[in-house]
Amino acid sequence: MITFNLNIKQDFLTPNPHSRPGTKIKEVKGIVLHWTASPKATAQNIRDYFESLKAPDGRFASAHYAVGLVGEIVQCIPLDEIAYHCGSKTYTPEKEKILGPDSPNFYTIGIEQCVQDRIGKFTKKTLDSAAKLTAQLCSQYNLGIDDLWTHQGIVGWKDCPRWYNTHPEDWIRFKKRVGDLLKNQIRVQKIIFVNFFITDLYKIENLNVYHKVPFHITIRKRFLCEN
Repeated sequence: MITFNLNIKQDFLTPNPHSRPGTKIKEVKGIVLHWTASPKATAQNIRDYFESLKAPDGRFASAHYAVGLVGEIVQCIPLDEIAYHCGSKTYTPEKEKILGPDSPNFYTIGIEQCVQDRIGKFTKKTLDSAAKLTAQLCSQYNLGIDDLWTHQGIVGWKDCPRWYNTHPEDWIRFKKRVGDLLKNQIRVQKIIFVNFFITDLYKIENLNVYHKVPFHITIRKRFLCEN
């Protein structure tokens, strides 16, 4: 799994019917990006709002993560549980085709992104953290950029995220950025592995400890040394 240097604060919601029902996700098939529609709110503010919904008259809403204006990330829901982030009475044909007839909450991870104003433009730090978090989750669940959704793309009527609805080219750029992060990180990991492997073989050759390494490593070491 590809990981990035993300500082994620786990602050799980109290189990309750309105924002953390505890229902298990069936299978992660996609990641849904949202905007908070609450200018200047922090990631912790969003988490605390979801927590407040545990009151008997609370509405149903939550997300797995909130990404803040300075790039901070708060995880609100464990990844094996559903969040109430994109349920609806109606859905787009694309959602029905790819995610099936069930609620998309059973198959998706929700990420809320904080905004500065009602226009909904994201800060650079918000975008940086959101892109890395999304790429990390894609790696964890073997997803690609075609598995990324906006809330509007799921339900067809929601103005969420507003900035991507009014600037669809920036949604394309975000998905490309996630794809580039995945490719670059895989390449870096391969280089690190090769360097480690060759260095390890060199040390083994000098120590002459064939019996202390796995059989397949010993064979490859001899092959490299003889050629």
